[in-house]
Amino acid sequence: QQSETSKYVPLAQQSVTLCQNAQIVLQHFIHCSLLVGMHPDQATEFIIDLALAFNKPFAIIPCCVHSKLFPHRKCKKSGKLIRSYEDFLNYLQEK
Repeated sequence: QQSETSKYVPLAQQSVTLCQNAQIVLQHFIHCSLLVGMHPDQATEFIIDLALAFNKPFAIIPCCVHSKLFPHRKCKKSGKLIRSYEDFLNYLQEK
């Protein structure tokens, strides 16, 4: 007998739930007045790109550089690979 937490949910129902959740998130994003990232890890650059693409103000407190996850990031001006926190801040400011 399955417990409530391990209850089987059909794939079609999961898809509907995911779509509903995506619509809720989209509505919150459309109507938000500011995007904030406090120690957003790998989402740092995505938050900035999204804010710039949709002309939303944003505030970011970057944390980790994640140079192993993003080994091809380079500063536009210098062409230097992003390896340090200072490099990362410069890279983000170039956006």
